[in-house]
Amino acid sequence: MQAYVRVLHCWQVPLDCSARDELLDRIRRGRIPIWHSVIESANQVQAQFEFWWLNLWDILHSVYAGEPGLILSADDLARRAENVGGTPEMSSFTSEEMEKAAAGFSPYRAEETPWSYSDVIRDHFLPSLIRVETNFQGLGARYSSRPRTDGSDVHESIMMRQCLAVNREGGGPVDLIYETVIKLLDWQESNAPHGRNHVTYRALVDAYNRCHPNSPVLALHR
Repeated sequence: MQAYVRVLHCWQVPLDCSARDELLDRIRRGRIPIWHSVIESANQVQAQFEFWWLNLWDILHSVYAGEPGLILSADDLARRAENVGGTPEMSSFTSEEMEKAAAGFSPYRAEETPWSYSDVIRDHFLPSLIRVETNFQGLGARYSSRPRTDGSDVHESIMMRQCLAVNREGGGPVDLIYETVIKLLDWQESNAPHGRNHVTYRALVDAYNRCHPNSPVLALHR
């Protein structure tokens, strides 16, 4: 979200604040993807969509106004979860999940000088992307495979899919984010082969190949 919003801000895309409330009912009625693991509680799905929709608008307002304090604290996030109908019994709102959300927001709340989208991608998005992708290659404590119900590859690399699909001419924010990922990984390969991102990335490629012995790859980003 942070990288996406900072791309919009960099491109000087106007912020239409009316969309927050005008689209709220539609967001509440959102459906999880067909391949997603089953969530029996419709209330949980609605609460999760609304929770993150409101968090997104905090990020938008924070970045566009240059006010990190608009990002919610851990206590405020907990109150928001309760207000949208989330309970600790729901997997989306357990104490562990809420702690992770608060920890994810914390660096942006403490931001002293504005970061560019590339700073966010380098320091936060890329390390998290590598960690999550590695978990889904059989090494995750919670999910060691993608929780799918459609019979597709439970060890698919979404990172590889997104990087290979990058549109470098006229693409949107997601294209720019993954184009930046590609450039960072290429740069690190040549200039910082012992850096943390490159070392963990190479471990991810090895893990992917162990899960796909019949179609190994040299890299996941090109």
